[in-house]
Amino acid sequence: MISSLQKLSKMEATSVYPILLYTLNEFKQGNIELIEMEEILDYIIKYFVRRNITLRPKASNLRAKSLSAVRQMQVGIENTHLNIIKNNIKSLAADDDVFISALKNNIYDINKDTTRIILVDLEREFGRYFNKQRPDNLNDKIENKNQYRWTLEHIMPQKLKTNSSWAKNLEEKYGDMKDQVHLDNVHKLGNLTLTGYNSELSNNEFVDKRDYTDPTTGTFEGLRTPLFLNETIPNRLANETIGDKIYWTIEDIDRRNDELIDYVMHIYDPVSYTHLRA
Repeated sequence: MISSLQKLSKMEATSVYPILLYTLNEFKQGNIELIEMEEILDYIIKYFVRRNITLRPKASNLRAKSLSAVRQMQVGIENTHLNIIKNNIKSLAADDDVFISALKNNIYDINKDTTRIILVDLEREFGRYFNKQRPDNLNDKIENKNQYRWTLEHIMPQKLKTNSSWAKNLEEKYGDMKDQVHLDNVHKLGNLTLTGYNSELSNNEFVDKRDYTDPTTGTFEGLRTPLFLNETIPNRLANETIGDKIYWTIEDIDRRNDELIDYVMHIYDPVSYTHLRA
């Protein structure tokens, strides 16, 4: 539950603080069971992932519904706390079409913290990299620094070196439109992953990012790191492997973006709202 509260603290969820304060106090008083409190937090987290990417609903409207939910919970009508919350705020949420449309854009530009939450949730839900011998440390911070050990990595760099293959390939294909094409695609979900070696990967060429090895251990720590997120870099429908892949194109970004959106919709389904892994 603490990890869920920490996640919410990054999500600009002040408009539902009345709900959170009321339900947490009810939990403290023993009027809400742990399992329902966890379900409430999961629901609100998933709600705000969608809200922070679509920018719907307005905070003022959500706050009014939040206060209405608290009043109903205080009256004690015959319903669960979670259902009262859903009945009040769900109608304001953006529908799937709006959410998918927003996910096709540069979501890193819309909300960096929420984008990181999406990537971490994807890895935890579908990945197999972490296990008993390699505990999940995705949200651990570097000692004495307010910085995550795992940070967002742009596969196609945010800044292109003038003589890099990135710049040359974009110019060759898109000519004078290369800068706009780069701007339109660089912050899409399909161009993002997680890494503990952001500064080492930097603005390097794709193959250098793919094959980066830790100088101490000699192990692959670049895009070959077997995260779920990295498994979607090659075109698996074409039986491509990460070792086969030597270029990263706009078409790759769009293809991977669509693939990841399918997984995102599975996690943040407003109907099922399946329990998130902690």
